[in-house]
Amino acid sequence: KIVKGTLHLKRMRKYTQKYVIKNKDDEERMLIVEHPYYASRKLIEPEKYEEKTPSLYRFRLAVAKESTKTFEVKEEQTYRETIGILRTRISSLLYYSKSGEISQKVRDALARAIALKNELTVLEQKLRELETEKRKIETGQERLRRNISTAGRTTTLGQRYLAKMNSQEDQIEALDVQIAETRIRRDKKRKELEDYLSKLNVD
Repeated sequence: KIVKGTLHLKRMRKYTQKYVIKNKDDEERMLIVEHPYYASRKLIEPEKYEEKTPSLYRFRLAVAKESTKTFEVKEEQTYRETIGILRTRISSLLYYSKSGEISQKVRDALARAIALKNELTVLEQKLRELETEKRKIETGQERLRRNISTAGRTTTLGQRYLAKMNSQEDQIEALDVQIAETRIRRDKKRKELEDYLSKLNVD
């Protein structure tokens, strides 16, 4: 189930131990089968036991003369796990959405959360790329300033450097606009995801 952005998982592991008993005697025999006891496991079958100690079960059973009897002990153990969807990787959420016996409502909710997280990831990646591009240009401008200082502003070479710097200033201004717009879109998408998760309550 999902409750306010947290995925609650319950896994069940089943254990079966089979005992094969051969009675070669010509009379029925009563036996005590000792089976290890684990506090974390729930006994499913058989429902009754002769005795239980801190370390084992004792089961009493009759074995007909000159026969073979199969006796099974079945147990279950439940594991619980909670996962914050907002901070969990998309690959992990995809794994959880496709594994185990999950209701369609939870599967659909996870699919929507994954889609929103994908959209958010794309925006975050775009923002990083824009900021990286801006830093590269700014780093190049430091070299241009040194070149202009060396060549002089009035020289032909200096004028070329100045023209290039002016062009880069235009690029930086355009990037600043794109960065601001992308940051706004990212923040809106993050809030959309957070709002969606905060209201989720499905099982």
